[in-house]
Amino acid sequence: MDNQLLGDLFFSPAQPLAGADLDDETLLQFACEEFPEKEFCIVRRWMLIDVILSDDEDRQVRSSGLRPTVIYAQAVTTKAGTKAEAAHGKLSGFQLRFEGCFFETQDMLYILAGRGSRKFASKPTVFALADLCGSGLWNTYENRPVNNPA
Repeated sequence: MDNQLLGDLFFSPAQPLAGADLDDETLLQFACEEFPEKEFCIVRRWMLIDVILSDDEDRQVRSSGLRPTVIYAQAVTTKAGTKAEAAHGKLSGFQLRFEGCFFETQDMLYILAGRGSRKFASKPTVFALADLCGSGLWNTYENRPVNNPA
């Protein structure tokens, strides 16, 4: 079932979005100057995923100041300039803020570069993606969002 969920996520139509149209070196320089106190990374081949939750779960996420949106990325450049092509991608925690090409979680600022997309996905689909990426979005005992280093 996970393969079907992930297949639908990766290969179904999506809303195309554009991130920053600059090279990584320029983006790193800009981010280091503008956000010296923040942990950040530049992501390419990314997808914003709006997670479909029950009303109670949605209220719980929103009451903590977050939004039920995560980012999935296949290519990441860290603040130190290290590039990584993740075999199964990286998945963020829930959105704290999103403006322009900046997507922020509780512990990371993601700079969206190049082209990406946006989709809705069910909670089981995002759980399957989290398993694939090796990241846990929710505490198992409460279904609450947790800090999720990506």
